Amino acid sequence: MSLPTWPGAVPYEPFDDLWKNTPIGNTHLVTEMEAGNVRVRRRPWVLPSLEWGRLLKPDAMAAFKTFVESDLGDGAGRFRMMVCLDGSTFTERTVQMEPASLSYAGAGNSLVKVTFRMWVFPPAVVS
Repeated sequence: MSLPTWPGAVPYEPFDDLWKNTPIGNTHLVTEMEAGNVRVRRRPWVLPSLEWGRLLKPDAMAAFKTFVESDLGDGAGRFRMMVCLDGSTFTERTVQMEPASLSYAGAGNSLVKVTFRMWVFPPAVVS
């Protein structure tokens, strides 16, 4: 099954002041054992976390809300999107919104400020 892709009616480039790349460091998997010991293991990869934000016009906002509600199951699903990890080059990757990170705020002149954080998966992850 293919993943939904970012809607064409919504620009994927974030505003510079609303873009932030934060690698998730030392997020080990921890399992408590019955004997009292704790088992700590490395994750198979370290996922960067991107903060994305942009002012959207009413038509782009409508397309975005439809995408999040219908295609992503209210933001829970993974999707394909052009992202920038180095500050200059965009590449298509599989991403997923972090829970409870999506926010909307009125910005005047019928514009809506949309922001969210997302995990960016390695290039090999396509579903």
